[in-house]
Amino acid sequence: MTAKTQIEFQNVTKRYPNGVIGLDNINLKINQGEFVSIVGLSGAGKSTLMRTINRMHDITSGEILIDGQAISQLKATDLRHLRRKIGMIFQNFNLVKRASVQKNVLCGRVGYYPTWKSALGLFSKADKLKAIEALKRVNMAEKIYTRVDQLSGGQQQRVAIARTFMQDPQIILADEPIASLDPVTTKEVMDDLKKLNRDFGITVIANLHSVPLALEYSDRIVGLRAGKLVYDQPIAAVKETDFESIYKEG
Repeated sequence: MTAKTQIEFQNVTKRYPNGVIGLDNINLKINQGEFVSIVGLSGAGKSTLMRTINRMHDITSGEILIDGQAISQLKATDLRHLRRKIGMIFQNFNLVKRASVQKNVLCGRVGYYPTWKSALGLFSKADKLKAIEALKRVNMAEKIYTRVDQLSGGQQQRVAIARTFMQDPQIILADEPIASLDPVTTKEVMDDLKKLNRDFGITVIANLHSVPLALEYSDRIVGLRAGKLVYDQPIAAVKETDFESIYKEG
């Protein structure tokens, strides 16, 4: 069966107001259901590339297509619908620390409710049951009524993954999701992401500093250097020596 292109970068450049080039003429296709790791030095453009997919960053030129739809000019409702199907997991978790685990996970459904309902916490019984199931998937159901600021960093990241799952996303963007975690917790979080990718066919794009993790979890590795795409190979074709060219200075 032919793989379906889900995300396509067409000659994408991102130039910041100060003149710095974040992305330099990127051409890239990502297929539905792939687990793609993006690697490169700090400042290579990894986070910039990821954040253009959900329009957290707008591009300067070129176009990005998702499921064949150009996204650079989407406004209001159309942009909201785009972001609803793209979950994002951050290095610093982005949780409401003084709220319960349940309330944080239910925030993943905000895009499906009128603003007034979500502001008042008027979530349906079905979504409250869905939150329990999402927490079970990351082995956190017993913490459902615990305040987030009482959890470890690893537990908080797993809550963030459950929140993202609540969106029913087609794509998950994971921006250095394990940067601040210990090795045991790192494996648990990466396993959670891989299970969502494998069990639900969700496309996962992860920015990773760890080459061993990229090799272990990815279907494909993409390398950036100074905003340029310098490497793109399926995992079966990747050799450890390839990373020397991705990470070389200058």
